[in-house]
Amino acid sequence: MLLGFDNKYKYAAAAYNSDGSLDTSFGTDGKVKLNVGNDNDFGIRLIQLEDGKILFGGHSYYGTNPLRYELAVARLNSDGSMDTSYGNNGVFKSRFVTNGESYLADMVLQADGKLVLTGPANESGTYTFGITRATADGQLDTTFGDAGKVITYIDLNNSESFNISLQTDGKILVSGDTYPAGNTAQFFIARYLNDVQMAVQDLNNSKFSLYPNPATSQINLAWTNSNKEYQVEIFNLLGQKVMTSKALNNASIDVSSLAVGTYFVRLSNEGKATTLRFIKK
Repeated sequence: MLLGFDNKYKYAAAAYNSDGSLDTSFGTDGKVKLNVGNDNDFGIRLIQLEDGKILFGGHSYYGTNPLRYELAVARLNSDGSMDTSYGNNGVFKSRFVTNGESYLADMVLQADGKLVLTGPANESGTYTFGITRATADGQLDTTFGDAGKVITYIDLNNSESFNISLQTDGKILVSGDTYPAGNTAQFFIARYLNDVQMAVQDLNNSKFSLYPNPATSQINLAWTNSNKEYQVEIFNLLGQKVMTSKALNNASIDVSSLAVGTYFVRLSNEGKATTLRFIKK
């Protein structure tokens, strides 16, 4: 965060070359500063996407009565400019509580491009924590939890979340502190079910196919437009790219080195992409 010339805190980021010098192609002379709301804004977390775009998350303050903070995630292009195709003019916003404080502590990207966020919330003097999820294009994912959010109390005490991560099966792990009455602070880890889905093609009605599925040592890819070459990228359930290749029609890819689990294969060509899912056994 950065205190700007107008005495308002802003999101601020800088890009560096591999030798530690500022990358002056990013933003203005290597730096970006922006407001996502009408008052003070506090940038907390950055996630760089595969295409070079950046998710910049934090919380935004509104000097109303009662005082309010809300989560705010901006998506930047690789050059530091605002990607206005995301959310509302480049920004996704959400609140855990309506008339109170909703802070961002951490966020994690799913393999399907959805963003899961967590942080403390306070509406009535008791801190709890929430989880919310944004779609890949920056809208509230109302299929998640209760209309897009989950609020959790640990033993009805003050609790705050600090970190979030995903298991290989897609389940969500949240950790933080809880403060039982009359006792010292304790750590907690909470786990949540999570239905992670990609934009998976229906193989019976699609021009793309992947077989065998499940696979042990290799997968075969085929598509209708046999003269096209596709970039092939394989991701695990954490959204981590584990393999990259290029393929023509009826290509075979060796997946014997992959651990047992569920994976997503992204095929892209000329700016268009499709995703297939397979199980490695």
